[in-house]
Amino acid sequence: MPATPTTPSERIAALEEARYRAMIAGDLASLGRFLSDRLTYTHSTALTESKAEYLASVGKGVFKYRDIKVSERTIREVAGAVLVTGRITIDVLIDGQPKLLQSRFLNVWAEEGGEWRMVAWQSTPIPAGAAH
Repeated sequence: MPATPTTPSERIAALEEARYRAMIAGDLASLGRFLSDRLTYTHSTALTESKAEYLASVGKGVFKYRDIKVSERTIREVAGAVLVTGRITIDVLIDGQPKLLQSRFLNVWAEEGGEWRMVAWQSTPIPAGAAH
């Protein structure tokens, strides 16, 4: 049985994995619990959505996540927030079209009412052949 996360960084690492599982499962109720009402979600295309807009897009099948792999991840606690940076590969159907997204990301978590919630996501595509 895994140890219970005790530090904010450990807690966020566990929440990140649970969020990815909810995205792949299309579990909007669980996914919504991870997201702040103040969320700004910026996709690798520069499309920016609020929490309600993002959940609606997932719910309508605009984004259907098939697999998510994080190959690099750094978690830093900074002034009451937790910043997660790294490299991610997302296998997704976007409007029914298969895409394999390779991106670098910044994810920001903040404590709200005693619970950690994701307040911002920003991803940047990695061009084919670019240095890691």
